[in-house]
Amino acid sequence: MKNFPDMPESVFPEMPKICIDQKGVENLLLNLNPNKAAGPDAIPAKILRECASSLAPVLTKIFQKSLDSGCLPEAWLDANVTPLYKKGDRCIPADDCILYSKINTTEDSKRLQKDLDSLLSWEKDWQMSFNASKCFTLRVTHKKVPITNNYMMGDTVLEEVKHHPYLGVELSNDLKWSTHISQITTKANKMLGLLKRNIYYCSKSTRSIAYKSLVRPKLEYCSAICDPKHKLDRDKLEEIQNRAARFTVRDYSRDSSITKILADLEWESLHVRRTRSRLITIYKETHGLIPSNIKSFLQSPRSEMHPHTRQTGYLKYNFITTNKDCYRYSLYPRTIPEWNLLDLDTCIAPDVNSFKEKLG
Repeated sequence: MKNFPDMPESVFPEMPKICIDQKGVENLLLNLNPNKAAGPDAIPAKILRECASSLAPVLTKIFQKSLDSGCLPEAWLDANVTPLYKKGDRCIPADDCILYSKINTTEDSKRLQKDLDSLLSWEKDWQMSFNASKCFTLRVTHKKVPITNNYMMGDTVLEEVKHHPYLGVELSNDLKWSTHISQITTKANKMLGLLKRNIYYCSKSTRSIAYKSLVRPKLEYCSAICDPKHKLDRDKLEEIQNRAARFTVRDYSRDSSITKILADLEWESLHVRRTRSRLITIYKETHGLIPSNIKSFLQSPRSEMHPHTRQTGYLKYNFITTNKDCYRYSLYPRTIPEWNLLDLDTCIAPDVNSFKEKLG
């Protein structure tokens, strides 16, 4: 591969200097898996572990020099790689790309098709490849007669779908989360079944940790955004946790109260955890910790009842009204009323951990 186009000037600020910590390098060496195969240098991981304290100072200097100079030692460029062909075109794929546009007229459709054509030019310039058979169109609209168009990628007409995964979230054309919830509960239930088969006789604390580490993250991935409004969907999520709670305490009696079991385990409901996750997201956006346009909803201070300082700014937001459920139950319209109920000390917490503590 050669003749790549020049990269444009970056619009992002430069990263601060990265300093390699000797203790961190030593810890990484000590945590090497001795059962792993050696690399091209043929040095077993067991030797690297045994000699960690002696190797760490030298490796730290090499790592730091490599970062500072922007160069890699030639030996580091060697690796034992075995590519495994699965299916499709045998070329470098361009995965997880998304192209979207608001379509109000047929001209908008033409512009979107033009953007698709530009992507084809981009893939040729960068010697990448889009697999058109794995590319789809997803039309989000409430119009009875939407503007339709057959979008093309090269000579292939892109298939229109009702839902499609993107970065771990199942996006649906009605902007509801029912399909996504069904998929994540299925995955979580399978993992819970695996735990039941393999660690049933382990200690209660082990079973609890396993649930929190392997099952609950599947239910809470992107939960600040994918927080369902329908009780049916919310119940599907809680049912997984309820089954996990009974598994953890090994109590499957119908006479046992699941509410008491959850209380004894000190497990909050997933609904409460999702609400906290949404508030934490608003905190991060308010304080510029993640990209956001939430500042456009800031209220202006109107009286002494609404404190405003040069240091903190006014940290309450205007309510967002809408007649569409898909927007009403999205992050901003749903969470801003809850955020506005927080006291000022909580809103101006110095960091995320302090904010979490103040939420309780």
